[in-house]
Amino acid sequence: MELHDPPDGRDVTSRSVYFAAVPKPITQVIATHHHFDHAGGLRQFVAAGASIVVHESTKAFFDDRVFGATATVFPDDLAAHPRAASIKTVPALGTLRLDDPTNPIEVYPIASSHAADMVVAYLPKQGILFNSDLYIPLTDDLKQVGLVPYFTAKDFRDLAAGIQHHGLTPAVIVGGHGGVSPMTVFNADLAALP
Repeated sequence: MELHDPPDGRDVTSRSVYFAAVPKPITQVIATHHHFDHAGGLRQFVAAGASIVVHESTKAFFDDRVFGATATVFPDDLAAHPRAASIKTVPALGTLRLDDPTNPIEVYPIASSHAADMVVAYLPKQGILFNSDLYIPLTDDLKQVGLVPYFTAKDFRDLAAGIQHHGLTPAVIVGGHGGVSPMTVFNADLAALP
């Protein structure tokens, strides 16, 4: 089973609830980028034996500075039981395919000013694209009170360009901070950009 953008794993209660709630072992974890709210829980999954998927430009950072670091202020499972991280990388000019007989996942780099190591996960059979921070699917009532479905218009355009560049055909977009939008809504939101 794969997981995307694990939450901060320091809280023992949330960590044990999280692992108990997942019915299958998590074997691979995709970090869409290095920001804390998307990679803060990776150490727990390394300790549990999962492979970590990151953009190739950040492999050394994660291996040395995140997984190789000692955790003395907030000791965690990796500090208690050190082990080498299994890291899979997404090529800057390619794709990484995570084979699974039922739900294969393709991981693509996205050129973005939000984070140089940005990747998205795509489930081609289901037409689902998972992104973080580039597009935030919102309900109509949230849009009516003035919220916009992106941090910056450039981030949103970067995602749209990446989808086109890689020839992806998602039916829906899932946001790392919540929400799901069909592509018709994504395209309407894109057309409404200032």
